Amino acid sequence: MLRWVVSVGVVVGLVALGVALFVPTWDDGMHGHARDSSAKTDARNLVSMVEACFTDTADYTKCDNPSVFENTGLELGTDPREVVVVAGTPRSYRITATSISGNRYVISKHPDGSLTRTCRTTGVEGCPASGTW
Repeated sequence: MLRWVVSVGVVVGLVALGVALFVPTWDDGMHGHARDSSAKTDARNLVSMVEACFTDTADYTKCDNPSVFENTGLELGTDPREVVVVAGTPRSYRITATSISGNRYVISKHPDGSLTRTCRTTGVEGCPASGTW
């Protein structure tokens, strides 16, 4: 009987140890992906707003003033949980969203009309190893 109790105790202890090691790692990773997903969403939302501004102005340099995007629900700036647009030319811009995880997600519109989406910390949280998303 004592052997059975010890065996059950060892099995329960190993299961508890496995849960204790697995759950915090899994949980942190999921929160990181969620935080990064929020930054990606903010960047995409700001793209839509900048494109709407461009429809009215035909010049992206007139669409990078924070006052253009007041009352949009987006936090504008360069700190974590914030997103910012910088217009390089009348035909190009770069939007950067900073995640709480520290990752930065960038959407760049080039003068030829093409878009690229890159991230800074490749292979970490929601930033693929390729550096594009």
